[in-house]
Order: sequence, then C-alpha cells, then structure tokens
Amino acid sequence: MFRKKEIELKVSMDESVSEELGVREHYEIKKENIRKKELSLKYIDNEIKLIVEKREIYVSEMKILKEMLKTFHNSPLDLEAISQRIKHLEMEERKLELKKDKVELEREKVDKDVFTNEIDIKNKCYEILNHKNSLQQLVKEQQEIIVLQSSKDELAVYPRASQVQQAIESNLRKFRIRPLGPVGRFLRVRTHDNNLTSLIETELGNKTLGSYLCDNDNDRNVLVNLLNQVYGKGRAKPMIFTSTFLQQRHKIIKPAELKTVLDLVDIVGTEDQKTVVFNFLVDVKQVEAVVVVDTQTKAKNLTTFAQNVPKGLGYCITMDWYKFIPPTHNGSYRSYYVQKKNGVGLLNTSMRTKLEEKKEEVRQSKNTLTNLESEKAKLQSVKNGLDEHSRKVRMEIDVVRKELLEVGVKVRKEKSCLEDQGEPDNIERQIEDKTNEVKQMEMNAGEKNVELKNLKSDIEDAKKELEF
Repeated sequence: MFRKKEIELKVSMDESVSEELGVREHYEIKKENIRKKELSLKYIDNEIKLIVEKREIYVSEMKILKEMLKTFHNSPLDLEAISQRIKHLEMEERKLELKKDKVELEREKVDKDVFTNEIDIKNKCYEILNHKNSLQQLVKEQQEIIVLQSSKDELAVYPRASQVQQAIESNLRKFRIRPLGPVGRFLRVRTHDNNLTSLIETELGNKTLGSYLCDNDNDRNVLVNLLNQVYGKGRAKPMIFTSTFLQQRHKIIKPAELKTVLDLVDIVGTEDQKTVVFNFLVDVKQVEAVVVVDTQTKAKNLTTFAQNVPKGLGYCITMDWYKFIPPTHNGSYRSYYVQKKNGVGLLNTSMRTKLEEKKEEVRQSKNTLTNLESEKAKLQSVKNGLDEHSRKVRMEIDVVRKELLEVGVKVRKEKSCLEDQGEPDNIERQIEDKTNEVKQMEMNAGEKNVELKNLKSDIEDAKKELEF
C-alpha cells in the first residue's frame, strides 16, 4: 500500500546560458560575407580582363585601318589571293576555337576539383578540431581519475559533495530529518565486470546517483540554500528528491528467474538509510523491473510479444548496450542502442582499472588524431597538385586566346581589304568610332579597377576582423 503514496519529485537545477552557438553563427555569417565578396572580386577581375582584351582588339584594328588609310590606293587588289588567305585563316580560327573550348572544359573540371578539395580540407580541419577538443576532455578526465586515485575521500567522485556534507553537518539542527546523498554513495555493484558496472551506472544515470533525498519540504528548502552556498547561484547543482522517509520497504513484484538491476546492486548504510534508498530506486528508476540479460536474442524473446512478457518486467537491457521495450497499450515494441556516457564513473569500479581504461581511450584518441592529420596532409598535397595544374591550364587558355586574337585580326584585315577598298571616308569613320570606343573602355576599366581596389580593401579588413 506504500507504493500507492504519491511521490513528490522536485528538481533544483539551474542551467547556465551558453552563447557559443550565437558566436559560431556570427562567425560563419562573416565568413560567408567574405566568400561572397571574393566571388564578386573574381567577377570584377574577369570583367576587367574582358575589357582589356576587347580594347586590344580595337587597338589592333585601328592600327590596321590607319595602315590601310595611309597606303590606300586605287590599284586593283588580288581578290582571289585575299579570298584564299581568308579561307585559310578562318580554318585556323575554327581549330583554335575548338582547342579553346577543350582547354576551358579542362579548366572547369580543375576548378570543380579544387573547390571539392577545399571543402574536404575544411571539413577535415573541423574534424581535427572537434577531435582535439574530445582528446582534451579525455586527458582532463584522466587527470581527474589520477587525483581521485590519490584521495581517500569516498565522495571525491561527486563534485563538491564533501563540502555539501560539511554544510549538512554544520546545519543539522535546521533539518527535521537528516538528508541522504549522494545516492550513489549507498550503492555497490555486485560484479567485477567493468562493462556491467558501467551499464548499471548508465541505467541509473549520473544525475540520479549524484542526487540528494529529503523527507519533507522544510528539509528540502534548507538543503537548497546549502547547495546554493556550496555551488553558487547560476551553476548546475545536484537534484533533490522529496518524499517521506518510510520505515518499511515497498512491496515489489520481480520477474521470476531473471536478474534485475536491483539484484545486481547492494544498498549499504544503516537499515533506515538502506530502506529510504531502496524505496527511492523503486519509485524513481523501477530497478526491480529492469531486467539485465547477456544477449539481444534473449531480450527479444522476452519483449517482442505481449503474451510472452514475464509479469513484473518493465524492459530489458543487454550486455552489449541495447534496450528492449515490450509492447503496451500505449506503445509498440521497440529497441535502441544505449549511448555509453563518458566520465570518471561513480560506482565501484576500481580507480586503477578506470585509469587504465582512460589511458587506453587517450591512446586510441591520439592515434585517431594522427590519422586525421595524415589525411589532411594528403588532401593538402592533392591541393598543391591541383593548384599547379590549374595554373598551367590557365596559361594555356591565355596562349590560345592570344593566338585567336592574332588570327582574328588577320581575318578582319583581309576582309577589310575587300569591304573597304575605295572607301577611305568609311575607314576614317571606323577609326573615329573605334577611338571613342577605346576611350570608353579605358574609362570603364578605370572605374572597375577602383571598385576592385575598394573590394580588396574591404576583404582584408573583414579577414582581420575575423581573426580577432
């Protein structure tokens, strides 16, 4: 009948506010703005190149027209010879166009490979950074274990628990009934299997193991004040569970012939303390109903079909870290992997064993980091090769464009001989028009160069700001 009593659970926790995400988003926005400006820079630079190329063509054509005007005579031209030269030049021009198209396709491919490679390098850098952070956390946990190994304080694994204990001792007269905690100090796992110990610790949860138990609201309020003094306001604190400390243990129904979390845990302390902790674990974690089995096959057999679920079974956990939940009126059968939590460990695995396990984690993490650095170096080597190939392709494009320009000028010169013979006035008009066009191009190029200079300055300023 004691299990019908209502359990009032009140959690006293303060969450700290992190601005890391906002800073990261602000940083990424700035990087994106720089990237857009760099794209604009390339676009403007290409516009300037096109203007310069067009100006060179016009200047070359003006030179030809001036020569034609200077040497213009009414003497008959060898039209057949001119036609043959034009035909030959146009064939050469078509070949160069095909060559240019082929080289530009190669440039596009190289540019795509360069872009992909840059993304791979950035992702690898992020991966390395994240792994370095994980490694630092592992090294920190290893150091914590070393410190705890040298400490004789049984509460050392619980942050500031010794200070809380001292505060409780100093304020005992304020409590109606002395609070109990952390809960984990009253528990011992009946196994030397580190994997099973970790599994049970994960099932119970660090917050549960580090929590405190109070008999009434008055005691809870006193303990809240003490925790605020020890941990400070605005920082994470242990949870407090408030429920009347009963003198008798709850009556429970356990699955027959199956091991539960309750079977694998010894509760230590005085009889009153063991009763309170027992009732807490039954009420909050249903430890009498959580069955521990060796294999997933066994768990499936126990939980897949409702008619096969033993009486008193809540769900199963397996030694390879899977949870199997049987079907109910409110939900269907399901299973999922249980994520193993990192940290020092709160239950009774020896500190020496924990230290060896943590050293192995650190060693494996360092090996992984070395492999990631090696992969990054390979990507950088690929980048260097792509950059060199890109440079050669662009040089080849410049050569082909120059050849095309020269052939085009020759074609236009020959055609001009046919079209403009006997028309010096028309030639003079063409020279004047092209002169005006060249002036306009020079003005446009000047404006673009100013715009390019300002944009480069903006990018440099943005990158300096990003560094800070």
